[in-house]
Amino acid sequence: MKKNLFLLVVFALWVGGAPHVFAAEKLSIQKLVFADEMLGLGQYTPKDGTRFTLDDTCSVYVEAVGFAMPLSPKTQDEYNVDLAVDVKVKLPQSGRRLTFQPDMAKLVTKIRSHLTAQALGFSFSFEGWTPGNYILEVGLRDNLGGQTVSQDIPLQLVEPTEADTKARLEREARENEQNAPQKPQ
Repeated sequence: MKKNLFLLVVFALWVGGAPHVFAAEKLSIQKLVFADEMLGLGQYTPKDGTRFTLDDTCSVYVEAVGFAMPLSPKTQDEYNVDLAVDVKVKLPQSGRRLTFQPDMAKLVTKIRSHLTAQALGFSFSFEGWTPGNYILEVGLRDNLGGQTVSQDIPLQLVEPTEADTKARLEREARENEQNAPQKPQ
């Protein structure tokens, strides 16, 4: 009987080992896509393809898993999250870095539930770019867990055609219609 009680106590200590910290597993980017719309975790509309025109806006959806979530030492009922996204733009042939932008997206918050995934998103324009093929190296940093991981996503940038300009204007008109205040009836 005493032996079983000892095993129960050891098991309880092992399971509860660090009751106030959810240690990061292995940080990874579960999903990295260009998006037409981003609303939250798992709520995005993927963009069709990787082709952009110089007058487009590029939106990127990043889904992170395996990040650290320590409990707040002051409240003991809030978990801390501190994630950031850094972006490098590279040439595909040589891998030469053209630019680096730290903290393109950042999530520093306290939440009351332990999460297994989190979404971050960012957008940018192509002002000053030239047509060509590029690689975005998206780096995800877990500042609390001390981990960094990156993933590449290619894109093609072209001059807008008449059809591109017409499609953009139609899309903007639809968006303006949807966002217009409704008239009372």
